[in-house]
Amino acid sequence: MNRPAVHTLSFAAAAAALVLTLAAVAGWRLLGDDEPAPASGPSITNPSADAARAGSGPTTPVDLPTSDWRPGDGGDDALITGMLITDRSNCVVLGHRGGRTTYALWPAGYTAAIGTDGVVRLRDAEGEVVAESGDELELGGGFHEVSEHAHPCIRGKGEVAVVQSEVTVARESEHWLPREAAPRGAPGDRAFLAWRERTPFRSCGEQFLAPFLDGTGLAFADCMRDALRERRTAEAVVTLTTVEGDPVTTYLRLRRNGTVEVFTDATQDKFGSGTWERRTCRRLDEALRLSC
Repeated sequence: MNRPAVHTLSFAAAAAALVLTLAAVAGWRLLGDDEPAPASGPSITNPSADAARAGSGPTTPVDLPTSDWRPGDGGDDALITGMLITDRSNCVVLGHRGGRTTYALWPAGYTAAIGTDGVVRLRDAEGEVVAESGDELELGGGFHEVSEHAHPCIRGKGEVAVVQSEVTVARESEHWLPREAAPRGAPGDRAFLAWRERTPFRSCGEQFLAPFLDGTGLAFADCMRDALRERRTAEAVVTLTTVEGDPVTTYLRLRRNGTVEVFTDATQDKFGSGTWERRTCRRLDEALRLSC
């Protein structure tokens, strides 16, 4: 008597099939250390100017000193200028060439926040973005003694600029423009030669970083921490602008042992070393703070 063939699965094969089914349902991705980099990622390199200035996405509020002055009120007419930047305490200040900064008291209702792209955006009382880090501003108002205004972001001695006008951007920040496709270095610069001959790691993206900020809270940091937790390699590119407006690009390269190889391209920093630098951070957080 002929019987139809009966196909059976071993216990191990059945278990494997169940695991694969669950993985498919849950959307798991089983990644190997040598898996090629994904085609897309958290990179924000070269967004359009409109999108960059829109400030979409999660933000972190910045403590912004304000007065009770509102558009339409009377005020002083002194000219106040400077580049919108933040200091090491994440306070919004006006930067000047040579590294000098001026504290500012902004109109009532103004706010500021840092986006995941590292850009600080200043908003007016209606919530509209009126300036962002790197913009050269022209403002009207007056100057008061710092001691007249108690605020964590107004301290020390000297004068504070009291803004009593609309914010005028004399020159927009150009941080959304493409970096040089082929960074340059002197033929005998060992750090540059080592960077050029490096083995590419999976990318965590490229981000602009406002002056005096670090990368611990930005999008690429989570990607690097995930790689550290999974003991795999990863790299990120961070470009910041000095208070003089010169770009400095840092390449963070996480190794499987948790150390971070750091290359810094300071060839366009007129007031810096003007060369490439290479160093090693023992811990990822040190590298994300750009402090090793």
